[in-house]
Amino acid sequence: LTTVKLVAGGMSGGHSGVDIHEQRANAIHVLARSLNELLKHVELRIVSLSGGTAHNAIPRDAEAVVALPEAQADQAARMVRQFLHRALPGLRRDHRE
Repeated sequence: LTTVKLVAGGMSGGHSGVDIHEQRANAIHVLARSLNELLKHVELRIVSLSGGTAHNAIPRDAEAVVALPEAQADQAARMVRQFLHRALPGLRRDHRE
């Protein structure tokens, strides 16, 4: 097995009570959805998962370290890129959009 770090970062974040209506991407949700998609096609083990800084904030960054067969690492990277390309257009990633 080889380990790979997956990062969902650079989101706007914000206060969950003030900014929730702005459809901002939640980095933990984006990462979890990416992992769920990967699990459908790649055998992997989650080594660590972290993200967010406060219970009432929309997290801007999250990361996971996963272990998977080395032969599947490139396939996993392609799948995550494809998933994010499909999933993120409807969500605000940063304030410039």
